[in-house]
Amino acid sequence: NPSPRAYVFRSSQDFIHAVGLRGDFALISGIIVNRDSVESEPHADFAGFSETNLLQLGWTFSALRRLRKGLVFERGLYAVCELNPSRPFDVAIVFGVNWANAVCRYLGDDPALVDVMLKDQLYSWFTTNWYGMRRNPALHRLEDPVAKLRPLYGRFAIFWIATWPLLVLPMLPAGLWLALLRGIRHIDRTLNRLGSQRLR
Repeated sequence: NPSPRAYVFRSSQDFIHAVGLRGDFALISGIIVNRDSVESEPHADFAGFSETNLLQLGWTFSALRRLRKGLVFERGLYAVCELNPSRPFDVAIVFGVNWANAVCRYLGDDPALVDVMLKDQLYSWFTTNWYGMRRNPALHRLEDPVAKLRPLYGRFAIFWIATWPLLVLPMLPAGLWLALLRGIRHIDRTLNRLGSQRLR
């Protein structure tokens, strides 16, 4: 697409929601951060998070703490295609436990922003990815995700409404539930576009 649509967000919370509706903060090739802006402010040590499979979240989340303007480009700058993707690590640990630890480490001085990011992970990443992983269990480690996620995310209604059914329901009802969630997210994305300032 030679003319991708771009939207401007001036609130970290609005930016988080917009990215979650269209992509993924963990996809390193999809996020561009102003390095000088991050390095000019105090932040937690990035190297201390190197064994988590999510090292890049250090500078991404540090940038979110002082976001003045965020741009979301919709369809046109990159594409991702995974053929039989293999994730030999425990998915619930990396994208559930390690994610929550990164959020608390880099955004912990703003409890409201912490809650927004944790809830968005449930609404975006798990909704987008978990069902497909369950369909190909030989390619992923999916060991007892509820026990790992409930202590960190169980206080949020969105965990029980959006994520928990995808983790535990048999595949057919989980697939039907996912179809409903995708419909809701499509409406949400449309409303988000209408409420955003489009960059011209």
